[in-house]
Amino acid sequence: MIGAEANKLHAMRYLLIQLLLQVLLRPGEFSEAASELIICCKKAFAASDLLDSSGEEELDNDADPKLMDVLVDTFLSLLPQSSAPMRSAIEQVCVVMEGLVLYLYLHMYVAYLYVSTLIWLYNAHL
Repeated sequence: MIGAEANKLHAMRYLLIQLLLQVLLRPGEFSEAASELIICCKKAFAASDLLDSSGEEELDNDADPKLMDVLVDTFLSLLPQSSAPMRSAIEQVCVVMEGLVLYLYLHMYVAYLYVSTLIWLYNAHL
């Protein structure tokens, strides 16, 4: 059990690093997702040292979204425009969170969006 938690923590750290690098490159596009993910990680890994608490306000347990909901929203917004390291981080989190089905679903969703866009573009040029 401790090994599984360590793997989850490692995967989330890697995803946060990739996301924060994207915030530096394009702050307007990734800041909100990074903030929500940090809040959820602080709640999910409260006993670990994922992020140091620097005297920030107490986290409200009822007002913040659930970790899996934030992961799904974040992944859906990141996958279409993500780099190879970001996709790798997303894949790693999905696998350790026992969400391989989620990862496959996200890929199918992105493929659907891509095909839908191609069909729309084709029809628009007729």
